[in-house]
Order: sequence, then structure tokens, then C-alpha cells
Amino acid sequence: MTIAISTGLSWLWPEAVQMKVMEMVEEPRSLDSRFVVIVDGLATGALLGPAFKAQGYEVLHVKTSNRIAADLEQTFTASDYSFCLDYQDLGMEKTSQILRDFPVRCVVPGCDSGVVVADTLAARLGVGSNDVEKVMSRRSKFLMHEALREAGLASARQWKSDSVEELIDWYSQQDFRKVVVKPEFGARSEGVVFCSSADDVSRAFAASAGVRNLFGIINSELVIQEYLAGDEFIVNTVSVGGEHFVTDIWLGVDEDEEQISTDLYADLVEPQDERHTTLSAYVVGVLDCLGIRTGPTHVEVRLTAHGPVLIEIGARLTGQLPPPQVIGLDAVALTVAAYISPTNALRELQEAARFRPARLVYLRSDIGGPVLSSPDISAINALESLQQLAVRVRPGDTLVPTNHVGGRPGYAYLVHDERAQLEMDYERLRLLEREMYELMLRGPAVRHPL
Repeated sequence: MTIAISTGLSWLWPEAVQMKVMEMVEEPRSLDSRFVVIVDGLATGALLGPAFKAQGYEVLHVKTSNRIAADLEQTFTASDYSFCLDYQDLGMEKTSQILRDFPVRCVVPGCDSGVVVADTLAARLGVGSNDVEKVMSRRSKFLMHEALREAGLASARQWKSDSVEELIDWYSQQDFRKVVVKPEFGARSEGVVFCSSADDVSRAFAASAGVRNLFGIINSELVIQEYLAGDEFIVNTVSVGGEHFVTDIWLGVDEDEEQISTDLYADLVEPQDERHTTLSAYVVGVLDCLGIRTGPTHVEVRLTAHGPVLIEIGARLTGQLPPPQVIGLDAVALTVAAYISPTNALRELQEAARFRPARLVYLRSDIGGPVLSSPDISAINALESLQQLAVRVRPGDTLVPTNHVGGRPGYAYLVHDERAQLEMDYERLRLLEREMYELMLRGPAVRHPL
């Protein structure tokens, strides 16, 4: 059992990751390509630097923006890298020129904001695998759907513009009323709004246009897409030399269908489930269409009445890494191996253990305020199915009531062979969670001498 409190990323079993990577990396490795470049090593991407470093690689970092949100910035650890380059100041030409002086093995994006720069740098340095001509379709929430449409794959009907009048004009010409409005290069669920009228579209545009997102990018154009009705799934994959492997699929469960992102939990879909086969086949087609050949992806899909349709894709690690005990695979170790030891990565994927029933629980709070004390997780630790717990708030932070945009204070993984135990522990977790937040806001108990 792995239990931890996190305010950063140290809880994600770094020793286990390093041991697993060491098992999977081929030896001897080439001495003339001993550098790895990470672009925006943030969130779970912050784990990549130490994992490559554990293999004796010198790890360099490229930072794309000086305006990254504080909660993302705090996941970055400069000491994980030999040195860091400021892409915002240097630009593509100077950054690639500097990196040409190093024997670079690969360039890896740490999070969404690093995808375009990472793949472009890799191509310029001659170490690229993903199709650089399609790199914008791996980041733009508009272009990814245009690429699917042109390839004959299921996609959402859509438009984009920096003009609210154009968006409303397009909306008025459609035979559906419910749509989704989102920034083209948004992060998380920032600025994503369900709309059912022209007035809704206008309000969504006013709230997001010109706003700087979590990665420091100004929302210049907004995308409007048809609303896709159906269950929402998370599909995580790893690609190795053009071969794509679906590592895990999760079915999201919402309390409120109007929530933009899953607000309760997601259940692991068994490989024998027909939906697993259907979704896997579609997602593999999406990866091929978007030119992905190497690395992890996090894909959100709706299973509509007509079949699966992409919501969006992130060409990077998922934000809530499943423990290896859940799916029989270690996503960080696999990512490292996909870039530097593809043969071993393929073997690991082909020999992976089968799944166990599991639930990814999104922590949520209906109360908020200044956090005065550390979370007491002792009671939650006692849950039989608890495999991993991440609580992301600490004294000095503000606990924000959870909504569809943000405020999730963490997550938990429940794993058990008996589904009844999962359900029982889930209900118990929700009760204990509320008590934990109340104590965090109340502060530590003060003992007075008798």
C-alpha cells in the first residue's frame, strides 16, 4: 500500500520509479548521446527529469513561459536539471542553437505547454519521432478535430474565432442547440463552458477572451464545438516507435451532468469490456492521425450513440498517475523506456499484468478557507482498498470549494478484487474526507496545562 500526503510530487514513489526504470533500460547505452531535454517539467512531468537522471543522463530543462500559474510552478525543481534555458527570452533559433552543442538523445514534453516546443526542438536536433508537421494538431483543441475530420475519423463539428459575432453566427446556423465553448490552447477546464443559447455563447466569450491561462498564454481565439452526449472516458496510452498501447481506460461518473469535468470518480474499465475494445481502436486511429509515434498521451473521449468521438488529447503523462499496482505498469518508467530503450518498453507493455478493479476518486470540498493544519489522514489510511492518496493542500494554502474549473484538493486510488469493498470504502472515504477538511480549517488543537 502506498499512502502519502502531497504538496508537490515527492509522494509518487520516486525510489520505485528509479528501480523500475533501471530494470527496463538497455545497457550499455550510447555514450555519444547522454543528454535528455525536458520541456516544461511541471505537474507529473516533473517526475521525468529524476527518472532520466537516475539512468546517468544529464537532464536539461527548457521553460516556455515566465507566467506559469503558481500551483504549477511549485511542482518544478531546478536541482533536477544540469541547467535550464528560458525559451521565452531565447526563442526557437537560439534555444536550438545552444542545444546543438550537446549530444541530445531525446526531447520530451513535461506537460501540455511543452508539446509544440519539444517536438519542434526534437526535429531541429534530428532526434524527433513524432510528426513535426502535425505538432499543432497535438496542442490546438481546434486543429486536432480538423485533422480527424480530414482523415475521415469521428470528430466534433466546430468553429473558432476571435470574434464573438462570428461564433454566434456559426452557432445560429447549426441544427443543435447545446455547444461547448473553450479556449483553443486552454489548460485543465479553464474557460470551458456548456452553452445552450447565443447569450450563453456571448457570456462564455466575454469571460475567457483575452484572459491569460495557467501556462501564461493569452486566450486569443475561442473554439465552439457541438456538445457530445454520452459517457466520458479517459484513455491513457504509451507509444513506442509508432506502436500504440492503451494502458488504462477509466469511465467518469458525475453527480451533475452539467459539470465540465468528472466531479465524483472514474472506474477502471476491464480489458474484456466491449467498450474497451471500441475505444482502444478509435484512440489508436487518433494517435496515428495526429502523428504520434513515441511517448505517453492522455485522451478524453465521449462514447456517443454513434460511437467514440474525441473531446481532446494531451500528448503527455496523465495528471493522476495510476500506481503500478493498479494497472501492472509504471507510466513514468514506460515513458523513459519508450525514448531510450524501446525494445524493453515494448516487452514490458506486451507482458503487462492484467487489471484489478479500481476507482480513481476525485477529492472534493464544499467548504473553504485558510488551511490552518495539515490533513489528518489516519482514518482514511485504514480503508482496506486504499492504494494511494494525494492531498494537495497544506497549512498556509487556501482550501477552495470544488467546482468544475478547479479546486480539487487531491485524489485517491481505491483498488480491491471485490467490488463491494470498493463501494463500501468509497462511501466511507467521502465521510472521512469532509471531517478532514473541517479539521484543516479549524487548526491544530491547543493543549492547556491543568
